[in-house]
Amino acid sequence: MPSGLAAWLPSVANRTGGTWTTYIATAFYGVTRSLSTNSLAGWFYQRQAGEAKADALTQGIKLARRGGGVPNMIVVNDDDWQDIVYELNQQTALMQQINTSGAKNQQNEVVRGVSKLRFGFSKNYIEMVYDDPYCPKGTAYILDMDVIEFAALSNVDTPINDGVADNDPGSQSVSQGAEPDMTSKLIIDDYLSVTNNSTSVEGPAAQVSLSIYGNFVVHAPGHCAVVVF
Repeated sequence: MPSGLAAWLPSVANRTGGTWTTYIATAFYGVTRSLSTNSLAGWFYQRQAGEAKADALTQGIKLARRGGGVPNMIVVNDDDWQDIVYELNQQTALMQQINTSGAKNQQNEVVRGVSKLRFGFSKNYIEMVYDDPYCPKGTAYILDMDVIEFAALSNVDTPINDGVADNDPGSQSVSQGAEPDMTSKLIIDDYLSVTNNSTSVEGPAAQVSLSIYGNFVVHAPGHCAVVVF
């Protein structure tokens, strides 16, 4: 642990050759995914020569739907997203009002880019496109968020609380107290580590580390897809 999308929806060696065969044949959390790669490791699509990146994403949506998923989120690198916006701007006629009363918030204001974009396939519309600089460039994920969760392990109460009310000895009555809260929670002190750092020109500094013991889980990888540009 942890395992991210690159492990649950792999694109190792573009899913070809001996490297991929060895990788997918290795058990993943006890599951041999080579027995049914699309269902157990997600669908895969590689962009063809001359094909627009936006069209490649549409192909990924089709594959995710073919696997029974209802994709509602796309994660893509911000550089790839810039290319997609450029492609769409080249193919789309946009109406722009210039210096028209009420069209601009301020004089000489210019806005360039796409503020909202939906990918549609049949009755499925994806309105959430997350451009993430930490997503590997050249890779995009078509996700059905209903089958993805983060499983975290954390004590939701303080260690000093032993469950005995008012520290009374003896067996506690079953009727004592309310039903236990079974909701998963995280205590901020459990996963924040603050240490002193060297003093910088701005003054004293501290280093804050975020540590969460848990793992992302994709219950049905066949509902998702990975696209390689």
